[in-house]
Amino acid sequence: TGTIIKLATPKSATKYIAQYTHLFEDEAGEKALRETFHAFDIGPPAPRETTRKFKFGEEVDAFHNDGWWDGEITKELENGNFHVYFKRSKEQLEFREDKLRLH
Repeated sequence: TGTIIKLATPKSATKYIAQYTHLFEDEAGEKALRETFHAFDIGPPAPRETTRKFKFGEEVDAFHNDGWWDGEITKELENGNFHVYFKRSKEQLEFREDKLRLH
């Protein structure tokens, strides 16, 4: 999670600079990490659904590399985990249910 700080450039209405809440540039955790994002990559936090049962073909957000990434469930595994395919990176990774949320 984070906060939008400002437009990336004065003339750009499509790129913003955001500051993370829990990611930091330094190991001491004193300087919050800031990054530039396109408007289509920014959204409100999704509500947590503790009783949701995910299923094949559903669009989800998966928590990976310190962030939520949108993907699609491609398989439910026998151990209760799920395979999620990410269109942007063309990767398929395995996730526990507690690392998924409805997109």
